[in-house]
Amino acid sequence: MTTEFEIIQNNLKKGSYADCFNQRDTRCLSGLQPNVWMIQGHDGIIAYFKLVHRIYSTKDIKANYTIKHVENNLDSVILNNIGKENVTEKTIVNEVKKQLPTATSKTFDIMRNIFGIKLSKNYREIDPFKFQKGKNAYRQFLHKSSLNLTFIKNENVAEYTVRFQIKSVTRERALEIADETFTTLEYLFAFILGRKDCGHEVRILRQTKENRLFHMVKSEDGQISTGGSRHNLVHNQIDLNDKFFKNSKVKKLFSLVPTQNLKPIENRLNKAISWIGKGLLCDSSIESIICYCSALESILIRNSKAIISPSIVASLSEYCAFFLGKSQGQRKDLIVEVKKIYSERSAGTHGGKLVADPMIEGSALSISRAIVFRILELYPNKIKSEKDVIAYVDRLKYS
Repeated sequence: MTTEFEIIQNNLKKGSYADCFNQRDTRCLSGLQPNVWMIQGHDGIIAYFKLVHRIYSTKDIKANYTIKHVENNLDSVILNNIGKENVTEKTIVNEVKKQLPTATSKTFDIMRNIFGIKLSKNYREIDPFKFQKGKNAYRQFLHKSSLNLTFIKNENVAEYTVRFQIKSVTRERALEIADETFTTLEYLFAFILGRKDCGHEVRILRQTKENRLFHMVKSEDGQISTGGSRHNLVHNQIDLNDKFFKNSKVKKLFSLVPTQNLKPIENRLNKAISWIGKGLLCDSSIESIICYCSALESILIRNSKAIISPSIVASLSEYCAFFLGKSQGQRKDLIVEVKKIYSERSAGTHGGKLVADPMIEGSALSISRAIVFRILELYPNKIKSEKDVIAYVDRLKYS
């Protein structure tokens, strides 16, 4: 069987750097030089990215390096082995991994400004996050720039920060993980609040992705204006020193936010919380229903590649009924409700429906949140693994 590296070798060509421009399915392996090696052709490019993905999917490498680090090192190793005999794919992979050591990691203390919260005391720790007063995260975001950015108004600078520690070999990957984690933290706050119209919105400053906390607009005549969060400035603030955030279930939710070192069932809960939070932050009601359905699927479907067929919907309806219904009548009602939700989802994704029935949207949110809380209640005493989720329902059905 032909390996990815052999396919890449068969698609290697030498030419000028200009040959890389306006060419589909071409990847240049070296910089701006008169003669460069490149991979040309659809098969070669597909094989290249499959090899990148295989190397990057190694747990230690993914935790410490970005995709770009893997690509740069793979390019270098391929170039160094051009013309050599008896070079196998295993040799290439091992050489790339050798150039990406993971033994010595550093701890990065990442701080970001956060909008939409307040602290009645100076400090609040909800493991693994620390919330405190302070505006200095903006200096970190701007790399301690000496520029006098007068267009950033004081009222647009949050007075609170959130801190999170990440272990990684490289700063670049630590920042990526921070952005992923803080995005999920925003979704978690939306999940906890549980309503679109609650008047609260939590936003966190980004470093490597689009900065959604404030935007800058420069008009044709040179006027610069700024804006607040993604939707609007948020004036209602959640007090994290409130006793609600000391509840063990709520604290458990915060521990599920960082994806590093999560167990499979915890990872599913993390995805479900993210989907629900995303749905709550959506302006489109149809998109929200799709998100809430995705949350149910991320917890209750064992095969992540399964196509949502009538039999899958029937299974999901049954799982929701047995997890949430206390009586036969409640379970029957839940089965009917989940099928209505999926009919509405289908009308949006396949039938072109743009606005969902508000009652069905509310029901989808309520059921998806309830499933997360129910699984959280049963984990880890009665449900320890992904298999236990289905086994738990089977025990109820046949008891």
